[in-house]
This record gives sequence, structure tokens and C-alpha cells, in this order.
Amino acid sequence: MPKKANKRRRWSKTDVRKLKTLAKRKVRAANIASALKRSEGATRQKAFSLGLSLDTRARPLTASSPGSVRSVTYGRRVSKKIPSETHFNH
Repeated sequence: MPKKANKRRRWSKTDVRKLKTLAKRKVRAANIASALKRSEGATRQKAFSLGLSLDTRARPLTASSPGSVRSVTYGRRVSKKIPSETHFNH
């Protein structure tokens, strides 16, 4: 039996609104796609055309409050010391 052909569906206003809301909440692209019953590729394309970011990095969570964001450092911090000769004393 031949594979069923995919039929393109238009993006309704409610679909676009839901996409924007979930993107602002930093929900993963795969989860947004399943909520909209669309492919992840189609969801990413629409988000890109709307100027939305579906960044794949997870946002850091804190135990203090659900709305706060803390910075996370990966790897080593390297600080360069500038020799005193390079400072400009004009």
C-alpha cells in the first residue's frame, strides 16, 4: 500500500498564538510541534518566519522562584591579567 501523502494545513490564528505563547515559555520545539499536531520542521519554519526563537538550550531553573533565572557557567572561568605597562595613563 502506498504511503499516505501529507496534506499541508494553513496556520490558523489560534495555531500562531499558541506557537508564540509556547515559544515565550521556552517549551522545546518537539513538544510545541506535538501540541500543534505538526511536524517539528514545520513548527521551526513557522517560528523562524515569525522571528521567534526555538532555541534548543534549556533555560536554567532555580528553587527560589519559578520566574527567576540564574546564570550558569559551563567549563572553567579564565581571567586574563593585564600587565600594568599596558594601561594608558593619559
